[in-house]
Amino acid sequence: MRELLGGKGANLAEMNLIGVPVPPGFTITTEVCTEYYDLGKDKVVELLREDVEKAIANIENLMNSKFGDVENPLLVSVRSGARASMPGMMDTILNLGLNDEVVEGLTRKTGRPRFAWDSYRRFVQMYGDVVLGMKPVNKDDIDPFEAIIEEVKEAKGVKLDNELEVEDLKELVKHFKAAVKEQTGQDFPTSAYEQLWGAVCAVFRSWMNERAILYRKMEGIPAEWGTAVTVQAMVFGNMGDTSATGVCFSRDAGNGEDLFNGEYLINAQGEDVVAGIRTPQQITKIGSQRWAERAGISEEERVAKYPSMEEAMPEIYKELDALQTKLEDHYRDMQDMEFTVQEGKLWFLQTRNGKRTGAAMVKIAMDLLRQGMIDEKTALKRCEPNKLDELLHPVFDKQALKEAKVLTRGLPASPGAATGQVVFFAEDAAKWAADGKKVVMVQNLGYLKGRLNKKCYPLMWNLIDSHDTARFLHLCNGNKKKQHLAAAFQLLLPGMPMIYYGDEFAMPGANDPDCRRGMYWDEEYQDKEMYEWYKQLLWIRKKHACISEGELIGSITKDEEETIVLIRKNVEETIALIFNCSSNARNFSEYEGKYNLLRDEPFDGKVEGLDAAVIVL
Repeated sequence: MRELLGGKGANLAEMNLIGVPVPPGFTITTEVCTEYYDLGKDKVVELLREDVEKAIANIENLMNSKFGDVENPLLVSVRSGARASMPGMMDTILNLGLNDEVVEGLTRKTGRPRFAWDSYRRFVQMYGDVVLGMKPVNKDDIDPFEAIIEEVKEAKGVKLDNELEVEDLKELVKHFKAAVKEQTGQDFPTSAYEQLWGAVCAVFRSWMNERAILYRKMEGIPAEWGTAVTVQAMVFGNMGDTSATGVCFSRDAGNGEDLFNGEYLINAQGEDVVAGIRTPQQITKIGSQRWAERAGISEEERVAKYPSMEEAMPEIYKELDALQTKLEDHYRDMQDMEFTVQEGKLWFLQTRNGKRTGAAMVKIAMDLLRQGMIDEKTALKRCEPNKLDELLHPVFDKQALKEAKVLTRGLPASPGAATGQVVFFAEDAAKWAADGKKVVMVQNLGYLKGRLNKKCYPLMWNLIDSHDTARFLHLCNGNKKKQHLAAAFQLLLPGMPMIYYGDEFAMPGANDPDCRRGMYWDEEYQDKEMYEWYKQLLWIRKKHACISEGELIGSITKDEEETIVLIRKNVEETIALIFNCSSNARNFSEYEGKYNLLRDEPFDGKVEGLDAAVIVL
């Protein structure tokens, strides 16, 4: 099912079958993506038109509304979904189906003019960016829509988007559409089906955007797989204080702790949680208390200003907690979920096996094994060989980290710790790294234009903790870079030392202003508890080791007592046998073929009387 419907479409279908509430919709298969590139847009639209119109009619019946209707409008979302998870690499459009007449009808239907116009301005911005190509081309360009938003907020004297009033949102839509006309030479489309076909084809095009291509190369995802497109009825998290949107994980994706966690925002839509526009709140009470402690916020202030969903929306939280447990039990793996609450009704928009660090990968696999949810062989398969090296990345000494002066916080996008010069853009990070400089890349979480090869940077740090840092990276241009960066950090910690583009910096956290010295490194380089998990994993690997039929491709002698024999298992995997043996057994040419055991045959650690351990590279 994943091959045709993609991960998102397959999981939505499966959630529906097991009783998880999902908005009605349909999925255009991955095969159509291939046809799009073979046949072109017009031919694909012609082939799909009848089926898509029937599927839309089915959603209309289920939602008791009509696509493109002025008085009772159905709005939809259009999302990508490859068979392999590619978070953030392709495009999404929300609130599709709005125009100047429909937005007035939506206002009359809901009695919420701010909700209607907020949804409309979001749609015009997303559609202009994703479908019409109105996005920054290089690091010196300013996002045209963000520039307009900043101008309107400055004229209004407000800092946050949700402080804009209905008339301000109407003004934004007017300016957005004028910018579309000026840049593209065309009016913004008003027909619901014209908008839909534009969005579907844009998602297919996003399969070949730069960041998706780079991500596929990094992750070994074939280009011919293509992406599916899922069209769903919209549910709205921005319909007032009984509505919300969020993302959550059934376990901690950073360290593997068996603790439900995530973030949410009341009266918001999905992109707000990850765009840095507002500071998200934690879903669980314990998560909220931990966040407040790290941020230096008192318990009284936390409860008053930043309550968890568990405290602010207890009934919704109980339902969410029960459903996330149900999904983890069903898939038998840590789940990464997106949800929306519309006027007290919970909807799931997505679930997938969550991405995780190498440390979390090992701990989650071993915990699931101990909890009886998976067997030993499954635990081994859950541990990707290329992620195991993350356990060996250097970390800061814990005492030095406690004594460090923290300048700001963010989400790490690669393992370990690093010191280096601050850099804002992927192009500069690659160039500086090639010149032998150590770099720390700092970017707005919602504005990652591309991914670098893993070797190009030691640590990418996505800045998220802010009140007014939401778009400072969007606007960093020319000589403004230093002022924007310094101002943004000063808002987080008044009186802190200035940090400029190119200054040296230490992550995570930072030490005194002389951070060129960096912090003391932990001499053991790894977490002791995690090391124990890793040792147990290796013990299980030895217990279940097997060698598939394959080609003996060579041997490497490390010293007189140890020789590594490489056997090609398949095109993706090589097995290394480490033999502890006498020196006269180091010529393995005479043993070629003897160690190609049958698939799934248990390996007891003995080969022709030689002690051996097996490691998957």
